[in-house]
Parts: sequence; C-alpha cells; structure tokens
Amino acid sequence: LSCPVGFYQDEEAQLDCKQCPEGTNSTSEGARDFSDCKDPCQVGFHSSTGYAPCDACAVGTYQDSVMSTDCVTCPENTTTAEKGVESSAGCISYCTPGTYSSSGLQPCMKCQLHSFQSEMGGKDCRPCPANEMHEYCPDYIDCPVNVTCMHGECVVFDEEVMCQCNP
Repeated sequence: LSCPVGFYQDEEAQLDCKQCPEGTNSTSEGARDFSDCKDPCQVGFHSSTGYAPCDACAVGTYQDSVMSTDCVTCPENTTTAEKGVESSAGCISYCTPGTYSSSGLQPCMKCQLHSFQSEMGGKDCRPCPANEMHEYCPDYIDCPVNVTCMHGECVVFDEEVMCQCNP
C-alpha cells in the first residue's frame, strides 16, 4: 500500500493509511512511519520541501509565508538586521554616504563637521584628511533648504543650524 501525501502506514499488510497529525504533513507519497509527518516551515524560515527541518532566512532576506522553499531578497539598498525576518517591513535602508549608525542601517546620524563617511552602510565617520577637500568633507555646514525661519535667517553656529532673529 502506497499512502498519499499527508498519510503514512507503519504496519504491514494494511488496507488503510493513517493520517498525519493536524498541522503536519508527509512530504511524499509512500510514507512508512509517523516520523515522516513533518511540521511546516513557519514564516521567516524555509527548506527544500517547505517542511522541517527548516532554516532561518539569511540576513538580507525574509519570508512571509508558511511552507516556503526559499526566501525573498530585500529590495535594493536594504537588508535585514538579523536572520529569520518574517516580512518585507524588516528590510531596513542602509545609511547613505555622509551618515552613519552603529549597525550601518537606518536611523542614521549625519557625520560631524570635518569628518566623513563615503560608503553605503557606514558604521562610523572618519576625520577628513588635512588640507584635502572632497564632496564628503566640506569645510562648512549649509543651512538645510527645509529650515524656514520666521522673522529671521538660518545661520550655522558651533556646527549647529539655528534661526537668528533679525533686529
């Protein structure tokens, strides 16, 4: 007797198959033992059959479905902070050049004056080389275009952006 998927038979000369326990399944026809009934892979995990044993999705991937045979790659310029992520919401943007964080992922802080980070996913800022200017090492801070000062003007004082009232 060859049992269909979802059933097994561990005894000889039987005409009926035994159903796998609820929530489990055999992964192929002809299962001959209760141990052939496997748990499905949960979200954040995958295997070649979609059933146990399952592996956590690698960093940079996620899986939001059960019984998955693979994981989904995060969109460009994003990754996950850990293995086993369960949805695309776990894909986090890298810090952009000129910014950094301890993980290299959002949220990021801007490099201080006279320091720079030229890579995506920066974890720290380096001092600007002496007497050398490039796009990541300005010798000044601009007032951001999104700073609006009512009855005053945007100024930079001690590396901080602020509004200065007009007299």
